[in-house]
Amino acid sequence: MVESGQMGISPVNFESRRHPRLPIEVVEHYELLTRSAQPHLATPQRPSFYLFLLMRDNKGFHTVDFAKISAQPGRLILVRPGHVQVFDTKAALNATMVLSQPATSSTHPWFPGQGSYCDLDDDAIATADNLIEELRGQQARFGGDQPTIRLMIALFNALVVLCDKADAEANDEHLPEVYIAFRNAIETDLTHRHDVVDYARHLGYSARTITRACKSATGQTAKQVLAERIVLEGKRLLVHTDNPAATISSQLGFSEATNFNKFFVRYTNQTPSNFRHLHRRTA
Repeated sequence: MVESGQMGISPVNFESRRHPRLPIEVVEHYELLTRSAQPHLATPQRPSFYLFLLMRDNKGFHTVDFAKISAQPGRLILVRPGHVQVFDTKAALNATMVLSQPATSSTHPWFPGQGSYCDLDDDAIATADNLIEELRGQQARFGGDQPTIRLMIALFNALVVLCDKADAEANDEHLPEVYIAFRNAIETDLTHRHDVVDYARHLGYSARTITRACKSATGQTAKQVLAERIVLEGKRLLVHTDNPAATISSQLGFSEATNFNKFFVRYTNQTPSNFRHLHRRTA
């Protein structure tokens, strides 16, 4: 992993030290702590790649999008591109990490409220271990050839399917089609559509139909689903950039910084500056 800075943003990009064309890399948590600057790992990061962590025991945690996920044997954590993560650097976790370039994965699209981990049963843990060991073997022998690249991508995607199978909530087949369309539209139009009626008009549904679908899928209204996603993006920008709240307000499509401030306080009970200070100090 390497850090690159631009306009106050500190994304972490995938770059293997083993081979420039390696699409997937397996590394133990303790190895990462020894080869990377720990103060950097303990600060909020926004990776541009996928990262799996397979936990082996119940010591430690990993934070994804401001939710602290405790370690449990067989717990498989998935960090997606654009999510904000913080490593537990106080002690090396007994965990294996699998990093993947963003173009290699066939994961389901992320949606608001979706969890960042699944708990594997004994059979699934054995399968995950076998997939990881095969990836590790291919990594050790990697020479940059296309057949090996395709094989490693297939092995990583098998890990993705294993996680999807363990987490039935991630299966789009169980979600209303209207909700999926609304969810995908939010991800595309987040910075310039803040009104459910506007989304409804764009998608060709009524606002009531979208709200019914959201209620069925999440227990929340469409307005709550949309607000949760806007707030999350605001949180991400506040902790992983140095941009002032006024700039972040503009990035998120608010016409005035005061509107963003009021919106953020309404849904978090904190001002943007207090949220930034708290999470950067904690990290």
